[in-house]
Amino acid sequence: MTITKHNFVELFAAIEKNSKGRYFIVFNIASKSPNDYIVDLNIESIEGTVIYMPPVLQDVLRDIVANARKYSNPGGRISAGLLDDGEYLKIVVKDEGRGIPADQVTDVVNYGKRASNVGDKDTMGGGFGLTKAYFITKQFGGRMWITSEEGVGTTIRIQIPVQSR
Repeated sequence: MTITKHNFVELFAAIEKNSKGRYFIVFNIASKSPNDYIVDLNIESIEGTVIYMPPVLQDVLRDIVANARKYSNPGGRISAGLLDDGEYLKIVVKDEGRGIPADQVTDVVNYGKRASNVGDKDTMGGGFGLTKAYFITKQFGGRMWITSEEGVGTTIRIQIPVQSR
């Protein structure tokens, strides 16, 4: 499936719509209100600004960005990047949210497992997003890294070999 920045703007609009007006996701800091989430999105490819991505990876990206928003305070910044360098498709999502306790980073990819510092956060999710991301990444022969620090934020990195077009 061909992915462009427009596809991701639509994806973020769907995340925003689920909030029923509680928050907005903006892409231009000049249009940001204090409670809006700002998303810096960069897409780069050997094809220009078009990424060829299996549809299931778009779902993975949506889940990771939704987590970044969910565990960041209103007004937070989320950075997302996609790169197809011809050899690998690389996805990175970074937030400035709660972070994951160091001793739990490897556990959050287990089904239904959430970090201990998010128990007070009422969510619609069941702790499956990072599990899905991890297993889909493995299905495509890729790797996934999670780096996190409590009170600072989390970065999720996924790298999969580029599939035949």
